[in-house]
Amino acid sequence: MNNFSVICALIEEEEEEEFLLLLNRQRNSPRNMFLQRRSEGCYETFIKRYLIDYEEKFMGYFRVSREIFIKILMAIKDDISDTQPRTRKRNFAITAQENLFLTLRYLATGESFRSLSFQFQISHNWICRIVPTVLQSICLRLLNVALPEPTEEDFKRIAEEYCFLWNFPNCIYRYIVE
Repeated sequence: MNNFSVICALIEEEEEEEFLLLLNRQRNSPRNMFLQRRSEGCYETFIKRYLIDYEEKFMGYFRVSREIFIKILMAIKDDISDTQPRTRKRNFAITAQENLFLTLRYLATGESFRSLSFQFQISHNWICRIVPTVLQSICLRLLNVALPEPTEEDFKRIAEEYCFLWNFPNCIYRYIVE
């Protein structure tokens, strides 16, 4: 045997060993990713460590200030606390804060639920439940605060401003009468 054939035989033997090792090695299931949420998820590794303390970064990431975030959370916390997977271990429970962070990130970016699933390490099936629940709660608790019912004086003021800007008088009156 010449040196070339010996080298080829050794390489083939090494490749076979590597292949057998790959077959026998247990792979990490994608489902195990969700079990590491408390230590590796976006909430723990990125939001808590880097964004919470920096108002400008927080605002850029979620499109709301921390002050507004806290107000929203206090208003809807009771409604969204029960949107948690029923597990034997409570450390897998998704907190109300995480629910709101996830929903605000969805609203800020329009990312798909699957993409958010990888980012926050929460199953996309749960995200499909969390986002509508949080949005319903926000509408229920904060709609009247954010968009109060207009009064007749409000309509008159709006009509005067519109008339001043566009020279079109009684625009709201016409809408209400018709």
